[in-house]
Amino acid sequence: MSWRATCLLLLVSSSSLAVKREDFKTCDQSAFCKRHRAISSSTGYQVDWSSIQKDANQFKAGLYNDETRLQLTVTGLTEGRLRVQIDEPKETAIRHRYIPTQALSGEPEQLAFEAINVDADHAEIVNGDKLAKAVIHRSPFVVDLFNGNGDLVTQINAGGKLKARL
Repeated sequence: MSWRATCLLLLVSSSSLAVKREDFKTCDQSAFCKRHRAISSSTGYQVDWSSIQKDANQFKAGLYNDETRLQLTVTGLTEGRLRVQIDEPKETAIRHRYIPTQALSGEPEQLAFEAINVDADHAEIVNGDKLAKAVIHRSPFVVDLFNGNGDLVTQINAGGKLKARL
């Protein structure tokens, strides 16, 4: 091994040991982390199938468990994108929740859905350009998001541990 490689190896290994762990919080020191790591079983959210509202580019449904009611909104967007939002129902919200919009350069362009199919246990939503699909499972509440090739991209509430603090 050359002397340059040896020096580089020593430099990299010594810098990785230079992190001071006391400069960072542990989960035990963070109230947020302790609260959410303590969830060991399913929070029991389900989709209220009787509350489903559909229009050209939006799908809305109520979510509920023993303690809380929430509103699910799936919006079709251009370029194979879907926007999934979970929030308090406007009728029961105590105050308007802050929605950070400065991260976006204007509102995303919406696109009508190609299809919305609702069965007894799930709803399937296909974006207008057929580059994205959402499958919403009724109970327990889970959202599966697929790309245009049918590959699962992400899941929302796959572990059943959705927690909303209102």
